[in-house]
Amino acid sequence: MATDAQALSALRLALTDVLGEEHTHTLMETLPRGTPAARVDLDEVEGRLGARMDGLEHRMGALEDRMGGLESRMGGLEHRMDIFEVWLGAFRETSIAQTDGLRHEVLGAISRESGSLRTEVAGQTRTLVFSMIATFMTFAALVLVTVRFP
Repeated sequence: MATDAQALSALRLALTDVLGEEHTHTLMETLPRGTPAARVDLDEVEGRLGARMDGLEHRMGALEDRMGGLESRMGGLEHRMDIFEVWLGAFRETSIAQTDGLRHEVLGAISRESGSLRTEVAGQTRTLVFSMIATFMTFAALVLVTVRFP
């Protein structure tokens, strides 16, 4: 059904009688301009939309394939991380054991050195004490000799 200017004018007059001028103007402004779409036009739009949908489906399939590849790579990465965690745990245990061994070695060396140092200090202290006693006795003897033999 073709719509021409005469048909639109007749519609406007009929609507004005029923709705009034203001409502008729609002209604007529909302109507689309130009010729209405024909079945051929709709078939063409449907064909274009179908082609676009096919393209989208193809792209979605490719995207799903890529996501599958990423999931596979992530699984491999997860496996490698598990191996690394095991290695890191073993390294930690080995490091702790080595550190404990070194600590015991250092403490033993310090203990041995402090023992020999203690022995040396004790010997030097005895020597100093005896030297002081000898010096005091010598000084006392000199004082006695001076007092007795003026």
